[in-house]
Amino acid sequence: MDNISLPYKIENVSAHGRVVRLGSVINEILSRHDYPEAVSALLGEAVVLTAMLASSMKFEGRFVIQTQSDGPVSMLVCDARSDGSLRGYAKLDKEAFAALGESPTQQDMLGTGHIAFTIDQGPDMERYQGIVPLEDNLLSAALAYFDGSEQVQTHLKLTAMPLFRPGGDMEWRAGGIMIQQTALQGGSDMGRTSTHDDWVRMQTLMETTEPDELLDPELSPEQLVYRLYNEDGVRVFDVKDFSFNCGCSRTRIENMLNSFPEEDILSMQEEGQVTVTCEFCNEIYQFDAQLLKDVSIN
Repeated sequence: MDNISLPYKIENVSAHGRVVRLGSVINEILSRHDYPEAVSALLGEAVVLTAMLASSMKFEGRFVIQTQSDGPVSMLVCDARSDGSLRGYAKLDKEAFAALGESPTQQDMLGTGHIAFTIDQGPDMERYQGIVPLEDNLLSAALAYFDGSEQVQTHLKLTAMPLFRPGGDMEWRAGGIMIQQTALQGGSDMGRTSTHDDWVRMQTLMETTEPDELLDPELSPEQLVYRLYNEDGVRVFDVKDFSFNCGCSRTRIENMLNSFPEEDILSMQEEGQVTVTCEFCNEIYQFDAQLLKDVSIN
């Protein structure tokens, strides 16, 4: 089962979590760009994190994760809409990336900066945003967000990598698992030591999850959480489905260009054409500069 987020609850311990698995959706997002493999893997993990957090919230609109930093990957932008559509892209300095050499770490690629987590429910609604430093990798930044903004103990694993099918065809897959400590129902108290011990044990069990288990299409997310937590009783809930939908269109971009002043249209033209490339899906749109200018004048 691919392109889903599966919520689960551990019955006998005060903990719950989610498993996210992306197949065709992440392959569509990443295959539209010519990123180096390490950058694709980084963006893949960011998309999984976005899907993980968005599916755990109740909102109408967009949930956006955006990094800004001083590394070769100076920006990652991923968003999930309430209808389940996902998209994402990376802003990459290819020369600076090449200078990193082989096997760069996430910290090498990102450098230092910050990461913003934003819920955008439209122009008439208040935006909610949390910002944390980006000093190591996506995982540590996400944990800092949970610790500071949601004040809940959280443990995460994320992975994204290309897999090769029989015949040599390559496709990207990505996945993640999250567990969070929650209060016991009814206000009951297991005792501080027992609760802490249980939480440590849940984290330890989750750490046994291998990357291939998060990606394996033959191992369902339900089977994975049962394998991890069956001795403590685990219950799963309805999944959230995801799809790829960039949202760009020729009409939308043309309307945007028509709002520009004439001098801006002239500065963008080349051989009588204005070319716009969507950063999310890499689709190229071309427009007649004279027609755009005429609309701008009118």
